[in-house]
Amino acid sequence: MKCHPDQSEALHDPHDESECKYKMNTMCRAGQHVITWECRLLRTPACSPCAKEAERLREIARKEREAQKKREEAEAEDRRREAEELMRVERERVAEEQRRLHEEREARMREVRRRLEEEVRERQEKEMRERVEERKRLQQEALRRMAQRQVEEREAERQRQEQERVAAERRERLVAERRQEYIRTAALARTNEERKRAAKEPEPSRCNIQ
Repeated sequence: MKCHPDQSEALHDPHDESECKYKMNTMCRAGQHVITWECRLLRTPACSPCAKEAERLREIARKEREAQKKREEAEAEDRRREAEELMRVERERVAEEQRRLHEEREARMREVRRRLEEEVRERQEKEMRERVEERKRLQQEALRRMAQRQVEEREAERQRQEQERVAAERRERLVAERRQEYIRTAALARTNEERKRAAKEPEPSRCNIQ
């Protein structure tokens, strides 16, 4: 099949003798440009505008890729710096938290020591008060016992004096009773003696009396 009309077809076929320079017009693949080419090339050449446009697009794409790469690198750098900043902030936060915990722990330890010291002081004061009260109680008990002993001694002395008084009164009463008994006995003896003497003496006669 001929690619174009041949006017000397009756004589001979020019394709058999030399390269065909017949101009061919074809639309590019994009359908936007007309491509003129010689028949001898056997196939449609590339579209220069499309090639330039493709090159321009490739350049744009390359630049876009480079810009995208730079943006990604910048974003990565920003993320790295942000991560470093976050790490720094986190380290500072952790350090601050540790400092706060340390201060709280120290404050709790100081409070525990203060309470222990206060408990020890209160216990010592309580023991001191108890010792003082015990000493006072013992002193009061000793004074009470001493007073009781003095009372008992005075009561014993009073009872002893009372017993001595009773004994003395009893002795005096016995002496008085014995004296009275002696007096009665003596009087009775005198009376008996007188009666005996009177009985022995003769009774005077009435004549003599008259």
